[in-house]
Amino acid sequence: MSFCKSLSAILLLSVAYVPANCDPHALGIQSRSIPDTSLTASSEWDALRGPERARLHSQADGPFRGSWVARVGDDKQWIQVDLLDIYHITSVATQGRTDYAQWVTSYKVACSTDGIVFNTVRVNYSGYCTSEKIFTGNSNQNSVVKNDLPEPQYCRYVRLMPLTFRGRVSLRFEVYGEGPIASKC
Repeated sequence: MSFCKSLSAILLLSVAYVPANCDPHALGIQSRSIPDTSLTASSEWDALRGPERARLHSQADGPFRGSWVARVGDDKQWIQVDLLDIYHITSVATQGRTDYAQWVTSYKVACSTDGIVFNTVRVNYSGYCTSEKIFTGNSNQNSVVKNDLPEPQYCRYVRLMPLTFRGRVSLRFEVYGEGPIASKC
């Protein structure tokens, strides 16, 4: 059996069953039901542009800026949310920085149940081979771009890994899904 077929079989076994009576919904980044301490990043420009500023539709407020901005402008940056429980993740929405012309144009998504081992979301091609899914990001500061995952994922931690960007690595986001898994949807 080829490597790609073996990998596909393993990935298919890890795809979550989604109960029919559960409706995907925003999991609380924008609404602030997820606390600031659950938002972390590889870097931040400064305390005024930290990961807690990455909430979808957040605005500049006094000295606080209108998005998370990474300190380093490369494709090794990331921002993540700890959902505090395991959910079926179905989609992710992003926006650029509200107060400057900066946004992420493409990114990858990785999921984890323990915060240590992250698996990048993959797409299956013809049942034989998979590759990391590259999601289309934004083309301006304020439009929301919502991307569905190829298959729902079990996640407690959801990490966005920007690949390309305009200006600086800057974004606001929300995660959508069902659950938590421990409860009845």
